[in-house]
Amino acid sequence: MVGDSIWLRRYLALGLMSIFLSACQPSISTDATHQIPQSQHQYAYNPTAAAYNVQLAIAYLRQGEWDRCKQKLFIAERQDPKSAVVLDAMGYFL
Repeated sequence: MVGDSIWLRRYLALGLMSIFLSACQPSISTDATHQIPQSQHQYAYNPTAAAYNVQLAIAYLRQGEWDRCKQKLFIAERQDPKSAVVLDAMGYFL
């Protein structure tokens, strides 16, 4: 009888915790006006991706592929607009 009440308390506590944790999750909107387009999502603040895009831009610049270089630099600028490396590469390109 004592063992049964311990298991009952554990299951009750587990059930309550799952209810509380599910209430903390943000709701996912299915409305099209609230969804972030993929093109904007890839430009979210991401300094690591910005550094990689700068490296790609420099490689494209060395190969003479000006359009690809420019594209990667603009993406890097959106991903980390205050980065000295990104701004330096933009200044070199322009």
